[in-house]
Amino acid sequence: ALNATDRAALIYSVMDAGRGHVYTASYRYNDQGLLHQITPEAVIDPRDILLDSNQAMFFVGDGAIKYRDIFRDKAGKVTIAETSQQHIRGSAVGVLGRDKFLSNELLNPAAFVPVYLRPADAKPGKPLFNNKT
Repeated sequence: ALNATDRAALIYSVMDAGRGHVYTASYRYNDQGLLHQITPEAVIDPRDILLDSNQAMFFVGDGAIKYRDIFRDKAGKVTIAETSQQHIRGSAVGVLGRDKFLSNELLNPAAFVPVYLRPADAKPGKPLFNNKT
């Protein structure tokens, strides 16, 4: 979402999750220029993203490109980010950290854990070696 050039629009981050689904959440910049999450992260069918046709929406991510026709058919004020804005940048971590610091939202690194939106597709397989002696 940090790659969005339209800071007045509702920003949808949409990443292809495979199997016809996307990882998504929406964001908006506040008056201080800080990005705030509006909807929680979700794994959904792109046709199920709730769009408000009364406001400008800016879509970023590989899922935005893949499913652009779905979003444009559902709402009128949709902008899909240019290719140069589609890549996730490591510098975004620094920007988000700075924003959290300025908002006095400090993260304890020891308590930080990743958020998984769905279980892994991989299943345990057969052992490669037979350990019988």
